[in-house]
Order: sequence, then C-alpha cells, then structure tokens
Amino acid sequence: MRWWQRRPPAPGKLAQCYDQWARQLSSGVPLEQALDTLVPIAGRKTPLGRALLACRRDLADGLPLPQALARQPHVFDAVAVAVIDAACHTGNLPAACTHLHMRAQSAAQVRTGLRKALAYPMFVLLSSWLLMPLPLLWTAGPGACAMAVGSRLAIAVVAGVVFARGLPLLLAQPRVRSWSLRVWAAVPVARLLAEHRRLALVFGALAPEIGRAHV
Repeated sequence: MRWWQRRPPAPGKLAQCYDQWARQLSSGVPLEQALDTLVPIAGRKTPLGRALLACRRDLADGLPLPQALARQPHVFDAVAVAVIDAACHTGNLPAACTHLHMRAQSAAQVRTGLRKALAYPMFVLLSSWLLMPLPLLWTAGPGACAMAVGSRLAIAVVAGVVFARGLPLLLAQPRVRSWSLRVWAAVPVARLLAEHRRLALVFGALAPEIGRAHV
C-alpha cells in the first residue's frame, strides 16, 4: 500500500464498523466471517476496507488478531490493539468492540463539534481576507480588483485542500505520526488524559471477565 493510501479512516465510519463487529460476534458469527461482513461497510477501495482485507489475510495465515491489527497502524492505533489483545485473553471480544465503538463515536462527535465551532470564524476570516482588495475598485479599476480577489481565492482553495487532504496523509506516515505523538505526549495534561483513557478502555474490556471470575 502506497503512502497516500494509508490515511486514517473517518471516526464515524470506524465507529460503524466496530458496532457491526460487536453485533456479529455477539450473535455467534465466527471472527473471520465477521471481518468479511465489515469490508462492504467500509468499502473495498478505502483505506479501512484495505486494512480489513489485510487483517483477514493475516488471520488466514495463522497470525493472532492483535498482531494482525497492529500491522495496520494507520487504522488501529496502540490503544485499539491493547484493548483487543486484552479481550482475546479474556474471551470478551464483543465487549471490547463495543468499547472501541464508543471511543470512535466520541472522536467523531468531537470532530463534528470542532467543525461547527470553526465554521463561522473561518468564514469571517476568509471573507475579510477576500474583501481586502475592494478599495482597488476606486484606485486601480475593476480589473485589478478582480485579479486580486481571484488570486486570493485561488490561494485559499489550495490552502484548504492541502490542509483538509494533505495533513491527514502526512500524519499517517509512521515517522511523522511518532514525532507528533512525542510532541503531544510532552504536554503533561495530554499525557495524563491519554493514559486515563487507555486504562479505562483496557479495564473496561477486562471487567466482565473479572466479574465472572469472582462470582
């Protein structure tokens, strides 16, 4: 898989796949067959669909599920692999998929909220930046004003495309991702929040099995 095909999937689509995976496993569908049902949901030509197909091939070759997921780090991060690994040891894989579904759904809600919160400020900023050349109507004529507005609009479109498409692809690269994670981990509050969330997910997957052991 080429580097531009290793972009991370949308959290909403990932949450949908985790939810379907949990439902399939809870109803007694075998693991390999459950993965096969997720591929049409994700789309065969999407990065998520390709990652699921690769995991399915690794499982057929005898690789354990956590290791198969770990070979697709642009889709399944270290937290997801740790939760699935813990669930494989306890035999509680459906509950782990439910926890990961809630995690991805929360990330999707945060992304949607950020987009809504940033929409109006970005509109105001872009509008003011595009309207700055308007005084050229009186000083240099309509042609110069239209050229200035058009050039600014082209720059804004290119910057938007690079930010929306190029940044996720860049962050999906292993070296860039590890560097950005090290920078993020250097922030004490972020490190504490990440550790708290990781422990909550792992113990959430272990809790049902621990409860049955003490009954």
